[in-house]
Amino acid sequence: MRKKLFTITILVFSICQSFSQDMIKLKDPKKTLKTDREPQLVYVGLGGPAIGLSVNYDRRFSKKVDGLGFNGGFGFSISNDNKLPYTTIPLGVNCLLGNVNRGRYFEVGLTQTILMVGSPNSNTYSSGYTLAGNLLYPSTTYTFTNFIIGYRSQPNDGGFNFRGGINPILFKGRTDLGAYLSFGYNF
Repeated sequence: MRKKLFTITILVFSICQSFSQDMIKLKDPKKTLKTDREPQLVYVGLGGPAIGLSVNYDRRFSKKVDGLGFNGGFGFSISNDNKLPYTTIPLGVNCLLGNVNRGRYFEVGLTQTILMVGSPNSNTYSSGYTLAGNLLYPSTTYTFTNFIIGYRSQPNDGGFNFRGGINPILFKGRTDLGAYLSFGYNF
């Protein structure tokens, strides 16, 4: 577990460092808050559409700091109590609404997540996972839908990013409620 966390941390900081030389440049901050390219974000998340710990990428569709965008990532289980490991791949769209001048946004989105539960290599492992009241079985792949409702603090000229909120989950006709926190770097 520590190796995974260390590797992900190094990866995120490497990506952030490689882009830190080319910050977002606002063309005219008093009028439209358009940038010289599409704003991007790399972040580490806990909870949310990836369920466990995740590394994610987010980008706007246009050269504006708010509006429509997309995101994708890779998540994995962080439990070590004889439960099977799982891997997730969340892919979604989102929209940032709010105070563009201050870099504070209301974030709404829709994400489809692929969840792959590991296979047991001994009798000591059990699935033990439920999602929206449904038991998850070993060696099985599932998909489920997440709605994102939250807050995002994202400086317009690049820098530290924070996200937090709730994510209602829809899976096999049942619903559940999750939460998420993430920290990252936008450029």
